Amino acid sequence: MAISDLLKSEKGIFCGLLVLAGSVLTATGHMSVSEWQTYTTWISGIYVGGKAIQGGAAALSEKKADPTRTLELIDALKEVLAKNDAAANAAVAKLPRGPK
Repeated sequence: MAISDLLKSEKGIFCGLLVLAGSVLTATGHMSVSEWQTYTTWISGIYVGGKAIQGGAAALSEKKADPTRTLELIDALKEVLAKNDAAANAAVAKLPRGPK
């Protein structure tokens, strides 16, 4: 059911195409596996963050805004973004450095 829902949304199809493009670049040697992991982590994080914001906006439009719930959504989004930042920083740290 989740896959069919993903394929019905424009964001889901676009996310899938971006992951597919990254996979093709990795398969053809234009991107390393660790770069692919970082790339897909960011794409997935952005997709999940967008869905959280969209769901939050829909919930807020249906009822009066609950400041506590809004802050919880913001904290959840910050947590997702922090995980992506940590993964990206770890991947960058592994990149080879040029001559000094």
